[in-house]
Amino acid sequence: MSKFPDHIGISILSNGKPLPKVLFEVIVISNQKNNYTIGPFLTDAFGKSDLTKELVIKEINKAKAEFPMDYSSNLDNCKDVIVIKIDGKESIEKRIRSLLRYYPDYGIDLISTFENSINKTFLNDFKIEKQINDRIEIALP
Repeated sequence: MSKFPDHIGISILSNGKPLPKVLFEVIVISNQKNNYTIGPFLTDAFGKSDLTKELVIKEINKAKAEFPMDYSSNLDNCKDVIVIKIDGKESIEKRIRSLLRYYPDYGIDLISTFENSINKTFLNDFKIEKQINDRIEIALP
């Protein structure tokens, strides 16, 4: 990817209205090996959250250092789309159970974030692919 903006403003809406407290992740699509999952993030009272290039690069470098056989792309080697992944209640609860078993500290953090989110009201998971831009709007049904 040639141009990843320094800052991406992500807005999540439903029926044209901002959705506060939505827990989501961003998946950066790699051209080689595995994709990078960044987050979780929580939207603010206005249904907005920010993603910075600096954070994306930091998370890519961290994944490559921790799992060198699984990751090889730099940000420049990634596609010009990202996926916004919003898990529903069942998916998050399943992830929390797994994390508590293998990575308890991270699982406890996710429980707290999940409890403060509205995702516990979502019956379905959502994955929305968007062209990378400095502003991304996600409209949920």
